[in-house]
Amino acid sequence: MLNVVDSGKRLLDRLLGAVLNRLDLFSVEVREEVLRVIQLLLLVAAAIFFAGIGLVVGTFTLMLLVWDHEVLRAVFLVVFTVLYLGSAVWAGLRAKAMIEAGHMPFEETLNQLRKDRECLKLGK
Repeated sequence: MLNVVDSGKRLLDRLLGAVLNRLDLFSVEVREEVLRVIQLLLLVAAAIFFAGIGLVVGTFTLMLLVWDHEVLRAVFLVVFTVLYLGSAVWAGLRAKAMIEAGHMPFEETLNQLRKDRECLKLGK
């Protein structure tokens, strides 16, 4: 009878160890995912900020160069408006594609849980 109790305790200890191990892995992946998202958002914000400044200064500079030619000034404004709007559409579609093709969060935890499940099935 004592061997059955000891075996039960060892089994429970191993199960709790496996659960704790998976929870540790999950918590590490949560932290990594949060840091990755924050880093991505900061980089995107910086890129948008500097691109916006560059576009405004560049457009202003070119407008000064063609200011005396009324027709050229109108063509210039239309071309750059189309260029900027086209770039915005392209960037939006590209961001959507990246989100749809992105990696699955907590992939390692899910893989480990699948392996654990397969081991339990084989043990039956």
